[in-house]
Amino acid sequence: MELLESEVKAKSFVLKVSRERALSVLDKVCSRIQRRIERANKDMIVKYIDDSCVRKADWEVELIYQLKLGLMLTDNNSAQAARERIIARRLKQKELRLAANKKPAFYLIQEQFN
Repeated sequence: MELLESEVKAKSFVLKVSRERALSVLDKVCSRIQRRIERANKDMIVKYIDDSCVRKADWEVELIYQLKLGLMLTDNNSAQAARERIIARRLKQKELRLAANKKPAFYLIQEQFN
């Protein structure tokens, strides 16, 4: 699968900083924006200010985009990855079952003479 330039950049960024750190930074940036929303709604009777009403810095928007895209591309719990793991596990079980059913040649020779 060929990735776009922005996807390659986001994926390499997340791989460079590690998934755990990327999740931590994403959580902190989103919490920062959430605090602004809570502060804006603090003294209001009707809470109508949401994420779209709060001003975000350009670096926050870009960082959130890069982190979310990179995390999505490096996620190994996708449906396709799960399917590949299931198929690999089934093949391994089949090989083990076939290996357990095979008898060593020594026993086959003894059965011919009996």
